Amino acid sequence: RFLNPVRYMKWRMSKIDTGRGVYEMCSTQCEKQLWLSQDAKLESNFQAWFSLVVLHMWMHGVRLRAEGQPGKDMNQEIVDHLWLDVEIQLSKAGGCVRFKIDSTVQGLLSEYYGQILAYDEGLARGDGVFSAAIWRYSAIININRSSLFTIQFLLVSNFRQQLTMLDHTPTSDLLSGKFSFQR
Repeated sequence: RFLNPVRYMKWRMSKIDTGRGVYEMCSTQCEKQLWLSQDAKLESNFQAWFSLVVLHMWMHGVRLRAEGQPGKDMNQEIVDHLWLDVEIQLSKAGGCVRFKIDSTVQGLLSEYYGQILAYDEGLARGDGVFSAAIWRYSAIININRSSLFTIQFLLVSNFRQQLTMLDHTPTSDLLSGKFSFQR
């Protein structure tokens, strides 16, 4: 790092670029999962987008935890890109002054940690608890209540499949961003 700062900066920029690519993969899952918007009547708004992005980041992060420090570093890059993107989207929404963006981001940070903890608990305790976490955040994203149980079953089974796929993804592909979520 100190002996060859140019090589260190190239390595660092490569990590940032890879983290951005993985983050974009997580953030575009909302548009790619059409069944979710059709069956669940998911609204297309910032809150729904944020909740689903956090869920996909959590799935990827669960797998990264098994990789030790390289996984932790990659997860941090992805989280950094989330908050940068959140600030950009909030400022694009218009009329937001810096103070308003900061207070909104603080609220979203609390929601982020709450979601991560709820999904971790669901992973540890089983599908019932995981389904309850989805229920909790479905209130936020306005899932149609009449079909909620069907939607919850689809969500839990879909995300279990995604986690299994990520579990079988080679470490090198996971850390380099050369994987994709199933559709």
